[in-house]
Amino acid sequence: MYTHLCRLIQCAIWQEKPDEWNLDNEEWNKLLQIAKVQAIQGLVIDGMCLLDKDRQPERQKKLECAAMLHIMEQMNLKLNALVERIFQENGEKCPSMVLMKGQSIATRYPNPLHRACGDVDIYCHKKEEMAIINKWAKEIASHIDTFYEAHHIVYRIEGLTVENHLILSELRSKRLREDLRQIVDDEIQMHSTCMPTCIINNIAIPELPTNLYALFLLVHMAEHLIEDGLGMRQVVDWCMFFDKEGEKVDKVRFWAYVKKMNLERLAHAFGEIIVDDLGLKETKLPFTLQRNEHRKQLLINAMMKGGNFGHELYPWKGNVNKIYDMWLTAQVKIPRYAHMYNFWPKEARACYSAMLARGIRRFFQIIKK
Repeated sequence: MYTHLCRLIQCAIWQEKPDEWNLDNEEWNKLLQIAKVQAIQGLVIDGMCLLDKDRQPERQKKLECAAMLHIMEQMNLKLNALVERIFQENGEKCPSMVLMKGQSIATRYPNPLHRACGDVDIYCHKKEEMAIINKWAKEIASHIDTFYEAHHIVYRIEGLTVENHLILSELRSKRLREDLRQIVDDEIQMHSTCMPTCIINNIAIPELPTNLYALFLLVHMAEHLIEDGLGMRQVVDWCMFFDKEGEKVDKVRFWAYVKKMNLERLAHAFGEIIVDDLGLKETKLPFTLQRNEHRKQLLINAMMKGGNFGHELYPWKGNVNKIYDMWLTAQVKIPRYAHMYNFWPKEARACYSAMLARGIRRFFQIIKK
């Protein structure tokens, strides 16, 4: 099914029609379910629509897909409206604030409304600007989660989730965390007067500098891969980013950042996937690809097994009490960190002590309640 999944993604992002295709209804059902778990159902449906009608699934399934796409489009429109509001009302007061991930990356897709959406993620490089956004959000939020208050705060606004970040990634390794902070400081300072932008609702929305954005997307994928599980959505994001921005990336500087973050192995493994399986032109990669079929297959297996945010790894989530949830989660994470050690040794090693500290903190929070 992975091959079929990638073929339909290629159809959607490059607007190509596959030469050969033959799935029965049962196989279509399985493929669409996998696409949902991987958070790429919009792309798979777009690819499906390029097939000849006799190659598509039965009418009822197509109607279900059309309804799902409509819901996705409406949700993306709501998120874009919220992004517009955040930056119109706070942009001048918060010049270092940028939009990252989701709605930002979606602007690189052939149909931005068909990227499976999630949260609105904003980053403020300065603490005082984060405080301004927090004050603004608190006045209109229906719910606030401050568990990670030192790093980011989560708000529910108009039924949508907004995450206000002070750091780009909450890495467990102190060394890697400090290295990333230095990279961020250098890049923001270098581009403080000329931040790149994306266009949402006909408004220019600031983004991270291109070199930093390319690195951040890799760090974000790596972090989720090690910690919870990673879906294909983030891999397609990296692919679409390089398709549109790859030529703007400073290859020497970018690769120096990758090496500093100990991410060479994952950069090559993800690079193999987006070139060999998703069809990105290899010349658009800002590094020379080194193939390792064993590592690539390990990465694919990990993604297909866990799904987006580890959807398939934690089936009990929301159905058990907090203490039991922590116990079951530990049984997944402890062997996972060891398994992922081959990809990102420094971070995988640091995850063990961080998990213990996080567990103790959550335990006492539960007891207090």
